[in-house]
Amino acid sequence: GFELVPLVDFTLDGLDHASVLTALEAHLPTTQVALTDAAEGKAEGVVVRTADRSKIVKLRFEDYQRTLKAKK
Repeated sequence: GFELVPLVDFTLDGLDHASVLTALEAHLPTTQVALTDAAEGKAEGVVVRTADRSKIVKLRFEDYQRTLKAKK
């Protein structure tokens, strides 16, 4: 009874904060599944995992934007 999340073709050119944020912006310019109109089409992030599922991580726009802003 669960609805599957959409799959996103997502690649990273690097693991530094700027590279991850650039990849998020390139691959998720808008949300694919807005739950409410208040979302304004913005994606929250993406969940990535290794092929064997030993590591699963959520990459959120807000986290990377906040970190890069603090570094300036």
